[in-house]
Amino acid sequence: MSFFRSEEHLARWLQQTNCQRGAVVPLRQVWELAKAWYRDPPDRQWQQRTRDQSQQVLTTAGLTGDFWELPPACSADKKKICEFETSAR
Repeated sequence: MSFFRSEEHLARWLQQTNCQRGAVVPLRQVWELAKAWYRDPPDRQWQQRTRDQSQQVLTTAGLTGDFWELPPACSADKKKICEFETSAR
């Protein structure tokens, strides 16, 4: 994650680094995502989110489109293949 003061600052950085432009998100939107994503579990009954629940957190924060699409959920018998595919991204 990189932070930029303006679109012009981002454009200069992209030109200097020859990097491709990724998703550009206002800091307020990143903050809203962080609050939802990292909120403390309310009790000992807390369970990790499913892939669909995690996708909903992104969508609710207004982060939609191909860049924000999470990989498909892995079933137990395909876990090794899914781990490889995810790490190769």
